[in-house]
Parts: sequence; structure tokens; C-alpha cells
Amino acid sequence: MQSLLCPDCRTQLAEQRLDAGTAWICGNCNGMSLNLAVLRSHIPRDTVRRFWSQVLTQRETSSRTCPSCERQLCLITSGGKPPIELHACFTCQLLWFDFNELAGVGGAPDPVLSSEARAAVAQAQVEI
Repeated sequence: MQSLLCPDCRTQLAEQRLDAGTAWICGNCNGMSLNLAVLRSHIPRDTVRRFWSQVLTQRETSSRTCPSCERQLCLITSGGKPPIELHACFTCQLLWFDFNELAGVGGAPDPVLSSEARAAVAQAQVEI
């Protein structure tokens, strides 16, 4: 399996198992990537639909690249107060959340890396 890199700091992401699937979390900046299926279990479905409709129509691109396919992410906003700028990949159906952004859009707090995941991130950084 390929290494996924943080779109913000380019650190290797660690796989974190959740009840609904997998999150990919950066041990450096604590950002995380979730796919649509996992995201639906963390925030209301209508919020996910609103985000994804922006992805389908939004043409503003981000300076960040997708952790999976390396294509440029598109920028969308949460629509909340204050609005939160999010990054999404149409191709991979991934959304990137900087630290605490998931909680800011009405989701559960960002998962914290387990000690095993933190050790895996540290080992991967040594190997790079």
C-alpha cells in the first residue's frame, strides 16, 4: 500500500481505525483525512451532502494536494459561523480536516492517535 502524505506538512499519515472505517491522521499537525462514508458517521448527512455538492460545483483549487492521488484539492466552506475552509478531492472522495475542524463543522472531536499509531508515524519518519 502506498504511503499517504499530509497535504499540509507532508508528513506520512497514520491509519487510525474508527467504528465506521478508517481515518488517516497526521502525527505532526494532527490534521486528518476521511472519506465520505466515514464522514457520514461523524456529521449529519445533510451537512455531508452540502459539502459534496460544493465539491461537484466548486472550481477553486487549493495549494494542497490529495494525500491519496496527489491531485490538487478543491476548496469548500462549511457554511457555519465562522465558516471553516475545508479541502476535498473529487476523485478519491476524501475531505481533509485541519486539527479541530471536524468538531467545528458539527462532528465528533478529532480522534487522537493511539500510542501504536504514534509509534508507527515516528518509525515511518525515521525511514524516510
